[in-house]
Amino acid sequence: MPEVNIDLSSMRHIRAASEVGAASDGQAIVLNLEMEGGSTERFAMSPSRVGQLVASLLFASEVAAKDRLIAAGKMAKPGEQSTLIDIVRINASSAPGADYVCIRMVIGEGVNLDFRIPLAIVPALQGKITEALAVAQGGV
Repeated sequence: MPEVNIDLSSMRHIRAASEVGAASDGQAIVLNLEMEGGSTERFAMSPSRVGQLVASLLFASEVAAKDRLIAAGKMAKPGEQSTLIDIVRINASSAPGADYVCIRMVIGEGVNLDFRIPLAIVPALQGKITEALAVAQGGV
């Protein structure tokens, strides 16, 4: 969504999500969104749509972080802006003759983040993971 002048005071603001769970034998994700004014709204969605929602929110969060820096008069990012996500499982796959490797990171049951990584950058990714592993294992 391109940025437009929006009157935030005219919008409802979400304070928190609560009572998150499943319904209809796992066919729906349900949650309550607590609003700033004190009201609570109930929502339901298909589990197959959760990954897209999470990815969209993370994207918007990164855009907002960049906009805050620009608004503060800082053109360069001070370090890496990111959100840490715990991975439950990971899988990698490809196809004969493909020019990419697919990485699936499962961050919750039915919530996947899928990445198509061009073969040209796989060696660099392997190198970065090797470096990070050495640091985590006590090396430098």
